[in-house]
Amino acid sequence: NKSPESGDKKEKPKAAGETRKKQPLSSGDIVSLAKLALDLLARLRRRLSIDLLQLRFVAGSEDPYRAVMLYGRANAILASLLPPARLAFKLRQEEISTAVDFNRSLPMIEGRLVATLQVWELIYLAVCALWAYLKWKRQRKQKLKTVRQPA
Repeated sequence: NKSPESGDKKEKPKAAGETRKKQPLSSGDIVSLAKLALDLLARLRRRLSIDLLQLRFVAGSEDPYRAVMLYGRANAILASLLPPARLAFKLRQEEISTAVDFNRSLPMIEGRLVATLQVWELIYLAVCALWAYLKWKRQRKQKLKTVRQPA
């Protein structure tokens, strides 16, 4: 026969120093994490191979003038973005086209991307990300510890 009190776990009162509250991220912490993410993306960019990039844009509007202007803007954007993309990634095959259709009332965009990343490269990126995160977390913990200690 168990009494109702014997099954309950008694909580020990915590001392003032034992309470652990998670510290919210400061703006400096967010900037640091963003830098870590950008570094990881740069590593990913060097390892990623884009096997196929298909992009088709058809400018359309009820107003023919707007359709032609949209077509011109799309070509200007593609002309400015494609050379840096070709330098940044290994593009094996690309099929990019633009057109104007005066019978369409809205523009249309179609795209397809096939990318390759080898398993060992993915593991390498995961290890780099974990290492950078743990290093950041240790530095943040030390920084918070020095802030809490009275002078």
